[in-house]
Amino acid sequence: MSKFDNNGCLGNLKFLVVCVMLLHDKKLNATERLLMATILGLHWVGGYGCYASNAYLGNVVNLSNSRVSSLLTQLSKEGYIKVHMERDAYTGKVIKRYIEPLSFEEDYEELMATNFEPFR
Repeated sequence: MSKFDNNGCLGNLKFLVVCVMLLHDKKLNATERLLMATILGLHWVGGYGCYASNAYLGNVVNLSNSRVSSLLTQLSKEGYIKVHMERDAYTGKVIKRYIEPLSFEEDYEELMATNFEPFR
């Protein structure tokens, strides 16, 4: 059974808007750009931020969970994202993870200010 809905989309994510600055960032390869665009898109959809699991991100960009984890670590080291984790006080197990984009925010904020429909 597919995790995609009848329209071929995962949840509320129907398409990605990729800013030109992200496309032209020579430090990122094509896969990193796509993952970053997905994180930025999820960050803005509904205004809730990006709480996506590695499995979800992997389904969107067609990567394994371990590859997504590796790319997130790399994006974090390079200063593109910050990963916040809420852990259970007793077990130390991750309860919730939030991926905060640190780059390209201004471009997406500008787009939001134009009342661009996909973000509404």
